[in-house]
Amino acid sequence: PEERTAAISVGSVALFAGVLAAVGSGEALLHAGGLRLLLSVQAALAVAAAIWVIAAVRTPAAFRGDPSVAVSLGWLRGDRFMWLLAGLLFVGMGVFNAVATWLETILGHFGRGGAAGYLIAIMTVAGIIGAAVLPQPVARRDLRRAMLLTAVGVTAVAFLVIAAVHDAAFIGGVLFVEGFFLLAALPVVLDWSELHAGPERAGAAVGFLLLAGNLGGVVLVLILQGLIGNPYLSLGALSAAALAGAALATRLPARTAGGALRRSRS
Repeated sequence: PEERTAAISVGSVALFAGVLAAVGSGEALLHAGGLRLLLSVQAALAVAAAIWVIAAVRTPAAFRGDPSVAVSLGWLRGDRFMWLLAGLLFVGMGVFNAVATWLETILGHFGRGGAAGYLIAIMTVAGIIGAAVLPQPVARRDLRRAMLLTAVGVTAVAFLVIAAVHDAAFIGGVLFVEGFFLLAALPVVLDWSELHAGPERAGAAVGFLLLAGNLGGVVLVLILQGLIGNPYLSLGALSAAALAGAALATRLPARTAGGALRRSRS
């Protein structure tokens, strides 16, 4: 279990590091060679990533599954626990994507739009730190629900505070705390899902949750697009989404039973 949690943390850190690299290089590439250079570099990186994935799937697995075990996806339909986690990732990844997309426009209403790139980078760096240091002690002390409640609670408060105080340095501090907890929730959720689903179902569980998270990214971005003319409504929508996440998190078990959830087989 300790190695599983560490591996998920490393993967999450790599994901957020990629986001940070994109945020940090995008504007420079755009100014250096326009949209053509930016898209060319991104396309080259995508091709390199695809080649890496092809090579990875051809590498023998370090821990082989049992080929005699056939796993269907039918168990997901009635698994309330997995749907709660999916709802939390829908909110968490949705909020992060919405902030990354619309923060410049929102802060532009307050005369702080130029600081948005730096603020998103601060939030992402904080998330990298959080994803690196929080999941293992959280798993060791079996405080997963408490961690997720903290993440959505901090999110709800953070955007209300930003709506009230528009100083760029202050917003940077708020987004650092917000990113530290919100982005660290991803490896905590993925780790908990694998503990719940078991080794045979772990791949399906993680895939399902990441699909839910990416769907949240699309939906919340579109919701904010309709509210973007009013920065207070936009920030309020982010806080409201976090409160919905808090309602989901309260329905999760406070602790795992004996260090592992009882799994219902179907």
